[in-house]
Order: sequence, then structure tokens, then C-alpha cells
Amino acid sequence: MACGAAITLASCGGPPGSQDSDVGPREGASHPTVGQLAPDFAAENPNGAWLSLVSVKDKPVALLLFRPGAPFARELVEELGALRKDPAFAPTVFLGLALGPQETINRFVGARAMELPILRDPGSIAAKYDTGELPTVVLLDSDHIVRFRLDGYIGRHFRPRVKATIAALEAPAFNTLKQSGKTVAAKLRFLSPDLQNAVITLEFSTQVVSILNVPGSSQVPGSNGGGTLAKTTVELSVKNPSLSTA
Repeated sequence: MACGAAITLASCGGPPGSQDSDVGPREGASHPTVGQLAPDFAAENPNGAWLSLVSVKDKPVALLLFRPGAPFARELVEELGALRKDPAFAPTVFLGLALGPQETINRFVGARAMELPILRDPGSIAAKYDTGELPTVVLLDSDHIVRFRLDGYIGRHFRPRVKATIAALEAPAFNTLKQSGKTVAAKLRFLSPDLQNAVITLEFSTQVVSILNVPGSSQVPGSNGGGTLAKTTVELSVKNPSLSTA
């Protein structure tokens, strides 16, 4: 595949999703750029406003870099648009970055409403990400570290590579939103019948070890356009617990 192959969490002999034999040894999660900080960029929306990567804070990002009219570009846009609507993949931010004049992009989009937001690449994004002629998918974790890169979504390779991309999106290495970080103070107050309705206050501080995005369907606003956010599991370490009664 082209050296601009998309970023993947799946590859032969690698992380989850890598068992797909359609993904080569230097593709997906084994692509040479995996583990590197993704280059920042600015892309233009149809209204003329610009969006930078750094403005998308603390969320995983799925990028599709493509040229309108490239083989299977429309099919891949539709596939990623469907994933964006799926609450299981919240809060991942899905973006299409189309290289070319706005008029060409408008013709590509047409009158149909696309689920995948399409922004214009002024040319610098494709250069920074070193993409080729084929559409490229790049998956970034919440720290915007490259976790998956893959291209070659054409012909008989299209469906297996879409499956590898979905596996990458579901992999824990991609879905980790936060690793270590903030210390949180908490106080729990509740009535104890055994103590004749005395109020028991439990005070403790915690440090977040990790927050993992787990497929779920909690109905809260998310960034995937579906108005939902996947259920999260928070692992905490408790420090200095104390118990007092009042």
C-alpha cells in the first residue's frame, strides 16, 4: 500500500484487530507513525470557519483524508458516517478532510446530507500526513497520539479493511480517554438506620488512573452526532479515607 496508508489499531501479529490477514505488517497498528504525536492542522468548513486539531481536546479522533473522486472515497465516507452515528463509538470525533477546491468538495457532497462532517484540506494536511492517492484513515487517541493508520480501501480489500478499522476503534488502546491525572476530592453523606438516622460522612480523595470508553448507551450528549455517549468505566485509587459522624 502507499506510504500514506491510514492509521490502524489492527495489524498482523499486533494489537486487537490485527488478526485480519488483509492488513500488512507495516499497516494499521504497526504503521511506522503509530506512537507519534499527530501533526496539528487547520481545516476549513463550508461556512469558512477553521477547525484545528488542538481545539479538539481530550477526545479520540478518527480522520479520513481523501481526494473527492478517489476510488471508494464515497463508500468510505458513508461507512465512517455510520460509525459516527453509533453511540458505541462516542465520544470519538469523526472528521473527513477533503483535498481540493471547495467547489469540488461541494459537488462531491451534493445535495445529500452526509453524516460525516467534511472539511477542506488546503493542501497542508495531506502534506503533513504524507498521504497518497488513496483515502487514508488515521485514528488518534485522546492525547492525539497515532494509534492506527490504513489505506487501500478498494475492491475486495474494502470490507476487510473497514472491519479492521472498526476493530481498531473498539480496542482499549484507542478508547482510553485519560491516563492518570486529576486528583478528585469527594464527600459521601447518607443516613444510617442503625445509628438512628445519624448522618455518616465519608471523605476521601481519589486519583484517576484511567477512563475507558466502553460500548454502551447512556443517553447523554456526545460528540458523535447521535446525542449519546458511551458508558464509561473509571478506575480509581483511594487515598487518605476518613470516616466521621455528625
